[in-house]
Parts: sequence; structure tokens; C-alpha cells
Amino acid sequence: MSMMKSLYNLFYKAVDKKQNEPKGVFSDVEVEVQKDVPYGDMDVCKVDVWTPKHRAEKLPVYFYIHGGSFVSGDKDSARGLSKWVAQMGYAVVTVRYGLAPEYKLFEQIKQIASALNWVESHADEYGFDLSRVVVGGDSAGGYHASLLAALTCDKELQKKFGVDVNLRFFAGVFNCALYSFDQMLEKGLTRTVVKLLVKDVLGIKFKEKDSIEPKEFWSVTNLVNKDFPRSFITYSKKDSVCPGQSEAFMQRLDSLGVSYESYFSTKLSDNHCFSLNWQSKASKENNELVKQFLTQLFVNKGVL
Repeated sequence: MSMMKSLYNLFYKAVDKKQNEPKGVFSDVEVEVQKDVPYGDMDVCKVDVWTPKHRAEKLPVYFYIHGGSFVSGDKDSARGLSKWVAQMGYAVVTVRYGLAPEYKLFEQIKQIASALNWVESHADEYGFDLSRVVVGGDSAGGYHASLLAALTCDKELQKKFGVDVNLRFFAGVFNCALYSFDQMLEKGLTRTVVKLLVKDVLGIKFKEKDSIEPKEFWSVTNLVNKDFPRSFITYSKKDSVCPGQSEAFMQRLDSLGVSYESYFSTKLSDNHCFSLNWQSKASKENNELVKQFLTQLFVNKGVL
């Protein structure tokens, strides 16, 4: 196991309870979960499906991809968030994908695309409303979520990445996402992080980075077009992992006229993915706005 993978595993173990057993967050709406539902041939390819226990109509879907710098994390690490969103009236599908170094970045992308195709093919069985599918993700999961959203808007881009998906997302919720490896390479600290991760995530030496195809993977920000879904963007002005990433991404959305809402924290203590800590003032403010965003999509049947 690589040093980076070991460090991230320790981090997720340390914050698991705080992120997934928050006090005073959940409502009294009962939810059910079906765990480890297979979506592909490989054993690693599983989803959890969270739904409100009592429902009378088809459910909008929240398709969530966990973070962990592509080397760590799991769908179970989003169980608190999953329960929270399911209590709003969503079916929440959280995705397990193969982690690096065993599964490289492009394998992860294909697995996650397969999970989305599973949502489409099992809509009748689970009562999914395919006209209201929201994609979400944090950190590296935000990279996967925003890339998948971009892929759904561009069939030619899908061919380059070797995926084939038909579903289109109605909205996206991105939490302190990594949108551009190129941007991370511009600064000393984040450049070092990329250099450490390249071998695990891409399977190459850093000096060979320009040989990877398709080169489009380096920046999701550059891939966004005018059909990108309306979004909610959470970010930190003090983000030590993805500094400036969300600001550049929003500039791209502005240039294309894509609708979005956002919230940012300003304190160093409210750092990367701060909203998953639930209890700080900034996390509470952000999560209330996310709840309003998601609820409005649900109540108004997609009309913002």
C-alpha cells in the first residue's frame, strides 16, 4: 500500500464518526437502505440505495460519488449524507468504485459511468424518476461527478473516454471538488500532491504525464459546455487541497450562462469539504442552502 493511500485511509477512519453520525441533523423520516447492490461484473462494483420508507410516487435520484484522492474512501463514508438526502424524499445511490493503485483513473471513470447506466436500467424496479437525477460528489468524487456531468452533455467526449451513457443530469451538487489537475500543477504544494499521486492514480511516472490519453481528463473546467446542468457549488476560500478550483470553475459557468448557486467558507478551520463536518456555522449555513436547492428541485418537479 502506498504512503498516500495509507495516510488517506487513516484520515477517513479518524473523521468517519463525525461525518456520519452527526448530532441534531437527521429528521424523523424513516429511511431504508439496500447495501452492496452489484452494478457490474467486478466484485468492487456495488451501490447502496437509500430511500424514504414511505413513498407514493417516483423518486428523484441523488447519484453520489465519494472522495478520497482517488485512492481512499468508500460509499459507506457517505452514509450520513445519504440518509440526510433520502429524508428529503430522494432515492440516494452511492457508488463504490475501484480505488487506485489497483484501479487507475480511467477504470474508475468507466465504472462510475456503468453505475449511472445501472440507475437507468433499474428505474422501474426502484421507482427512480429519470427526469430528475442529480449528481453529487466531494473532492475527488467531485472531479468524477463534474466529469460525468460533462460527459453526459457530449457524445464525442464519451467516445474519447470509452463510455456510453444516455442519462442527462438535471442538476449537480459539487463539494470542494477537484476540477482541474492542470490548475493544481500551477502551485508548489498542490503540484507536490499531484506528483505523489500520479503513479498510483495514472500508473506512470510524473515525467511521463504528457503521454496520457485522452488529454481532456486534465481539466473538467475546460470540458464544460452550455448544456452543463444547473449546480450548487460549495467551496472554501482557505481550501488547502483544491485552492482556487471552484472559483475558476464558476468563471467558466458564467461565461457559458450556466445557472448555479454557491456558498463558500472563509475560515481556515472550515477547510476542504468543511460541510461534511456538519456542526460549524459555515457547514450549517451551507447545508441549509443545499437542502433548499435539493428540496426545491423535488417540490417544484425541477423548476428552479
